[in-house]
Amino acid sequence: ILEYVIQFKKVGAISNHHIQVNSSGSTRHVYTIVGLSVDTKYHFKVQAATLAGFGPFSIGIKHSTYGPPINIWATVLSPNSIKLIWKPPTANHNVLKGYKVFYNTKEFFADSGSIVTTSTSVTLTKLQECANYDIRVQSVFTASAGPISNSVKVKTWSDVPKVPPRISSLLAVDPLRLEVFVIRPSYQCSVTNYMIRYIKVGTSDIKVIKTSVFNGRFVLSELEPLTNYSVQIAAVNINGSGPFSMPVFEISGKDVPAPTIVTHPTDTYAAAPFSGVFTCSAEGYGPLSIVWKKDNESDIPVKSIISVIQSNDTTVSTLRIPDVNGDDVGVYYCTVWVRRKGIRSKLANLFATEAVPPFVEILPSPQINLVENTFILLMKCIPDDSNLMYSWERKHGDVPLKVSSRNTSNVTIVNLRPEDAGEYRCVVWNSTGNISSDYTTLTIKVFAPVILTHPVNAGVGVYRSLEFRCDVKGFGVLQVVWRKVGSGLPITATTKSNVSVNYFNSTLKITKAVGYYSGQYYCIASNQVGQTVSRYAELRVKVPSPEIIQPSKNVTVGSNQTAELYCLALSFGTLSYDWKKQDDSKISSTATKSYVVTKDLGTKRKTITYSLKIPDVQISDEGWYCCVATNEHGNANKCVWLEVATCPTFISWHMSKVTLKATSTRVHAISCSAMGVGPIQYYWEKYQLSNDSWIRPSNLAENVLPHQLVFKVVTEEDEGTYRCVATNDDCSVESESIVIVVYGPPTIVFLNESSVASEGSNVTVSCKATNDVDAVK
Repeated sequence: ILEYVIQFKKVGAISNHHIQVNSSGSTRHVYTIVGLSVDTKYHFKVQAATLAGFGPFSIGIKHSTYGPPINIWATVLSPNSIKLIWKPPTANHNVLKGYKVFYNTKEFFADSGSIVTTSTSVTLTKLQECANYDIRVQSVFTASAGPISNSVKVKTWSDVPKVPPRISSLLAVDPLRLEVFVIRPSYQCSVTNYMIRYIKVGTSDIKVIKTSVFNGRFVLSELEPLTNYSVQIAAVNINGSGPFSMPVFEISGKDVPAPTIVTHPTDTYAAAPFSGVFTCSAEGYGPLSIVWKKDNESDIPVKSIISVIQSNDTTVSTLRIPDVNGDDVGVYYCTVWVRRKGIRSKLANLFATEAVPPFVEILPSPQINLVENTFILLMKCIPDDSNLMYSWERKHGDVPLKVSSRNTSNVTIVNLRPEDAGEYRCVVWNSTGNISSDYTTLTIKVFAPVILTHPVNAGVGVYRSLEFRCDVKGFGVLQVVWRKVGSGLPITATTKSNVSVNYFNSTLKITKAVGYYSGQYYCIASNQVGQTVSRYAELRVKVPSPEIIQPSKNVTVGSNQTAELYCLALSFGTLSYDWKKQDDSKISSTATKSYVVTKDLGTKRKTITYSLKIPDVQISDEGWYCCVATNEHGNANKCVWLEVATCPTFISWHMSKVTLKATSTRVHAISCSAMGVGPIQYYWEKYQLSNDSWIRPSNLAENVLPHQLVFKVVTEEDEGTYRCVATNDDCSVESESIVIVVYGPPTIVFLNESSVASEGSNVTVSCKATNDVDAVK
C-alpha cells in the first residue's frame, strides 16, 4: 500500500473533502484532521492505493467534534447578581472536565472576570447595577480547553442612584436669583430627573424643585435678597430618589447694580387746602431706599407725608405736602439708594396757584371676557393729574354708590365677578369745585374654559408608562374629564386598573401599557357656562414580534422510530405557529402538531412550547424543520436538523425457548446476527423481575465472540429471559426475547415410610422426583 485517502464531510452536506496520507508501512495509521467545525457530526471513509490503483472505500463511520455549552440562559436576580444555566455540549465523549465562565461590561472596564466550575449553573455576584454584560461559557476537557459559546447579553437592574451630583459653585446673579453649577457623577444609571433642595439658613423653610433637564446649571429664582441659602441636589430614577449632595452656602444679591429711576417727579401746581404731590418710582435689586430733598440738599417741610409701595422689583415713593403755601414753593428731587449705590432724579418745581377742574371723561366703555377667577380690571379717568382729587361711583338705581376715593385717576377691581358689571363714573375736584364724567357701562361676558396645553401624540413600549397633559384656565369651578375614542365612558381609575386621572394638574397617567391601550385620547374641560374639547392625541403601544428563545437541538432517530421536535416561543398578544421543511417539501402526513402554554400571565408575555411528532420515520423525512411563530406584529423562525439513522437489523430470529442442563461447562446456548451500516457491536441482557429492568449477565464465558451467549458453568440461576442488543454509530436495536430453561440431576423429594404386610398380600411403594425426570425406576 502506497498511500491512503481520507474522505470526510458534514452529515447532511453534499460535497466531500479529501486528504492524501502516505503509507508508513505499519498496519496502524493515525492522522489528525484539523480545521473542523465545533459540535458537528462528520462522516469519515478511508481508501487504500497500491501500484494497481485505488481500492474501494471502507464502511463509513460517524463522529462528532467537541462543542461549546448550549442552551445558555441568563436570569437577573438583583441589581448586582445574574444566574446562568446551561447544558453540556452535545458531543463530549465522556472527557468533559468542567466549564469556565467569562463576563465583562463596556461601561466598567475593570468589572470583568472568569469563574471555573464543574456545575452547569453559576451565580455571578458583586456586579455593577444597570450595566450591559457580555457573558460566554467555555467547555474544559481533559486534554485541553474546548470551544467558547456565543455571547449572552444581559443587563442588570437599576437601583436608586447611590452617588449624588456635586455642586461645584453658587453664583448670586441678582438679589432674587442664585445660579447653581452642577457636576454629574461619572456614572449614573437611568436618571430621569434631578431634585434641588434649598433652605434659608437658620429656618425650617425647605423648598424643593424638580427638573428633567441637565445642562450643568440651574437657576433658583424668587429668593429673598441678601439672604444666606443652603443648596443641595439629588438624582432621581424610576426606583426613587438618591441621596442629596453635601450642602453649599451662598448669600443672594451680594453684588448688585445701581437702581434705575423709572418715573421722575414733575412740576406741580397746588394751593391750600390741597396738597402738592410728587411721585418717584425706581427699579433695582433688593430693598430700595428713596430719600426726598428740597432746594439743594435742604430738608423737606416737616408737614410732608411720604408713602412707599413696593411690588416685585419696583419701589414707588410719594411725597405729599398738605396745605401748600408760599414757604413750600421750591425745587424738589428724590435720591434712590441700594447698598451704598445711589442715583438722583430730575428736579421738579412746586408752584402755589389756583386751578379749575378740567373737562373729565372716562375711557371708552370696557368689555371684559372673563376666563380666569383672578381677573383684574383697571379703569382710568382723563385727565390724569396729580393735583386733582378723584372718586369713583357706580350707579345703583338712582343712587350712585362710592366705589373708590383716592388721589389717582385709576380704579382697580380685583377678582372680577359677573355681578361687577354695571355703570361707572369718575368725579374730579380741586379747591374750586368738582365735576363728574358721564356714566360708562362695564360689560362682563363669561366664557367656557380655554385649553392652554393640548395632549400630544405619544408612542410607548409595552408595559411602559406615560402621561397625557391638558392645561386649562377658565372662570368658576373647572372640571376636566378624559375620554378615549370609541368609548363613551369617562376614563377613571375604576374602568382600567392601569389608568389614573389627576384633576388638579389635568394629567392622564397610563402605567404598564399593553396593546389594547392604543387609540386616540382627548380631554374635556367644562364650567357652568360650557365645555371645550381638546385636540386628539394618539397613543401607540409598540408590541414586539414574537421571539423563539429555545429551539430543540438537532435530533437523530432510527428509521421506523418516532421523532419529536419542539421550540419555545415568547410573545405578547395572540400567537400562532406552524412547522415547515426548509426545502418546502411536504411534511409526513402522519405527523402531528401540538402546543402547550407553559406560562400565561394574561396581558403579559406568554411562553408557549410547540411540538412536532413524526411517527415511523423514514430516510425521506431527514432534513431541516423550521418552527414559525407569528403574532400581529411579525414572526420569527428557527430551524433544527432531523437525521434519520440506519439501525442494525437482526437476521431471521425464530427461537423462543432453549433448554440447558445444569453443571454443563461452556455451554453455547445461542448466537445472534444482524446486518447494517458500519461496525456492529453486540452484548446480551437478562430480564430482572424484581425491579423490571434488563441487566448484563455475570456468568458468561470470556474470550468468546460477543454475538454468542456462552455460559461458564450452567446453574439454575441462569434460567430466565434473555435478549441480544446490536448497536452501530446510528442507533441500537434489541432482538426478541428468548427463554432459557435449566434442568439438573433428579432429586427424590418423597418416599413412603416402612409398611407391614402379610405374606401373599399386595404392597405399594411410592417415590417422587423433580427436575424434569425422564423415568423413575
